[in-house]
Amino acid sequence: GDEFMLLLPETTFSEAEAIGNRLTDSFDEQWAREWSVRPGCPLVSMSFGVAWFDQPETSEALIRKADAVMYQAKKRRSSRVVTASLS
Repeated sequence: GDEFMLLLPETTFSEAEAIGNRLTDSFDEQWAREWSVRPGCPLVSMSFGVAWFDQPETSEALIRKADAVMYQAKKRRSSRVVTASLS
C-alpha cells in the first residue's frame, strides 16, 4: 500500500499516538459507512508507526524506526497504531 509520513513538531509522543488513533477511528468509521457495503470492495485499513525524534539520532534513523513499527501494525491486518519505544 501507499506510505505517507506525518511530521508533528511540538507534539508529545502521547499526543502523536492519539492523533494516529483518531485518524484510524475516523477512517474506519467513514469506510464502514461509505465503502464496505459495496459489493467487491476490498478491505482497506490504515496503519501508523509512531516514533519520537531523539536529538542525537539522525532523521534517517527516525524514519527507519517509524517504518519498522508501521510494518508491525500492518502485519496485524487492521487499522492500528504501534509506537516505538522511547528508550
